[in-house]
Amino acid sequence: MQISGIIFDFGGVIVNDGRKFTYEVLAKKFKVSYKQIERAVEKAMPDYETGRIDNLEFFRRIARALKFSGQMEGFETLWDDVYARKSRIDRNVQKLIKRLKDSGYRLALLSNTEPGRAKYNRENYRYRYFDLICLSSEVGVAKPDKRIYKLVLNQLKLKANKCIFVDDKEKYLLPARKLGIHTIQYKNYKQLERDLKTLGIKFTRKS
Repeated sequence: MQISGIIFDFGGVIVNDGRKFTYEVLAKKFKVSYKQIERAVEKAMPDYETGRIDNLEFFRRIARALKFSGQMEGFETLWDDVYARKSRIDRNVQKLIKRLKDSGYRLALLSNTEPGRAKYNRENYRYRYFDLICLSSEVGVAKPDKRIYKLVLNQLKLKANKCIFVDDKEKYLLPARKLGIHTIQYKNYKQLERDLKTLGIKFTRKS
């Protein structure tokens, strides 16, 4: 088996999933439960992270779900600020990605994300080392829709069996697997490196 391309999820793999911290801060700020914030956000998120609604409508939907009249002052600012403060790049994974790039593999990022966080990540060079960046809010389709996996394969110009997809969520690995992409469910850095080696991936030496 000769692998040529490696596709990475972002949140939960390269960066910690900051949404939990966001829910906690918002719940405290607006005096609602964590579960209420989570339900409101998760209901509005599919349309937001695929670009079908803008920032204003996203936050309006959350306000309606929480039965707040009018806008929640400061919600959008707080939403972005918590992510900026609490999200952290896993430097070991980032270095591994750099080693893969130096080894000649084609690298793609495949992430369900909203516009504000995509902007922050780009401005802070969190997407560096990738040959292809495929974000749900920019292409109008999100995981687990098979179309987004096919889009990445087409843009990489690689067949499914020549690629590996790394994601922390099993539900997002299943469609990739059905298309013939090799998959790794991310748990930690050491496990990721070990599983990549098992699939025949060769690395440059650690810097």
